[in-house]
Amino acid sequence: MSTPGNITSWEWDFGDGSALDNNKNSIHVFPASGDFNVTLVVVSNNGCTDTLVQPVTVFPVPTPNFIKGPVCLNEPSTFSDVSTVTTGAIATWNWDFGDGLGLSFDQQPVYVYGAFGLYDVALTVTSDSGCNADTVIRIEVFTLPTPVFTGDTVCQRNPSSFTDSSFSNIVKWAWDFEDGTYDTINQHPIHLYDSAGTYNVTLMVTDTNGCSQSTANQVLVAPLPTADFDLDPQEVTLLSPTVNFTNTSTGGAVYLWDFGDFTTYTGFDTLHIYGDADTGAYPVQLIVYDSLGCSDTMVQFIVIKGSTVVYAPNAFNPRSDIEKNKVFIPEGIGIVDEFNMQIYNRWGDLIYETDDINKPWDGTANNSRKIAQMDVYVWWVHVTDMDGKKHQFVGHVTLLR
Repeated sequence: MSTPGNITSWEWDFGDGSALDNNKNSIHVFPASGDFNVTLVVVSNNGCTDTLVQPVTVFPVPTPNFIKGPVCLNEPSTFSDVSTVTTGAIATWNWDFGDGLGLSFDQQPVYVYGAFGLYDVALTVTSDSGCNADTVIRIEVFTLPTPVFTGDTVCQRNPSSFTDSSFSNIVKWAWDFEDGTYDTINQHPIHLYDSAGTYNVTLMVTDTNGCSQSTANQVLVAPLPTADFDLDPQEVTLLSPTVNFTNTSTGGAVYLWDFGDFTTYTGFDTLHIYGDADTGAYPVQLIVYDSLGCSDTMVQFIVIKGSTVVYAPNAFNPRSDIEKNKVFIPEGIGIVDEFNMQIYNRWGDLIYETDDINKPWDGTANNSRKIAQMDVYVWWVHVTDMDGKKHQFVGHVTLLR
């Protein structure tokens, strides 16, 4: 008859090539994941032996890891999980951002730090097999750079200059001029606006840590005044050289006239006399300045023409002792070509005619064959001026003997 015995020895073989274990209850750390046949051999006090083989699956431990971009104060920072596991998948993520405030269970969390400094960020990941692991990476939260700039107030069609005075190791500048144009190259750009107006210019600066911050200032592109004027008349003569100038400019505060004859005037409207000018075209320039110093210019031309005037003595005496009083010839200005003079007696008979302004009437008649008697005669002069216009002049002259 058999009697019950007691187990007196144990032998564990974990199937991974490690040493045998003779403890009744064993704790074993497998060096790798995989499937293993674990064998237990027990012996009783009666010398009886029994063996049990049971398969064991060892799951891999995940490898936690993450990467980050620049972590900047008061700016959203993305933490990117790059944890791995050889079989299966990561099932959960547990983040601790190390500032005593921030926790997250997202795979790719975004966090904003409220103070700069060093922080130990911890990530614990758990696989779909229930295995977990954690890692701690120290990060630095950087302060933001300080963007500062100034921009000129300019007149339309003049370039605006921008001066950057940002600080904290700036390496990049990005300008937005609010007119659809940008500059990501120049630290101190010069920009030409097409239209007048107030523009909200934005500057974003980036420092050596990759942190960025922006600021905006308003710059004024002032509209130009409009210079314009009327002149009346547009053509004058040497004998009547007065011109009225009517200012029709808009947006001006100061007006500077230049009449083209070496004279100037500061005022709104004016009347100008070209008293010492010769014939020709004179450029009249009006420069209009507004309160900001912006200006516009208008130029028009005034034309001064010569006057055609004939002067004639009212008497002459061929026997005079004064040479010029012995003959009769009208004189004048503005006579260019086609001079003709005719002399008529009281009965309307033509007694003398010449086409030569240098051939005066000497008091004879009928081609110098007859001496005209003392009397009052009618003279008639036809001339052509420098513009080709014809003029005629009529008068009386007394022939004395």
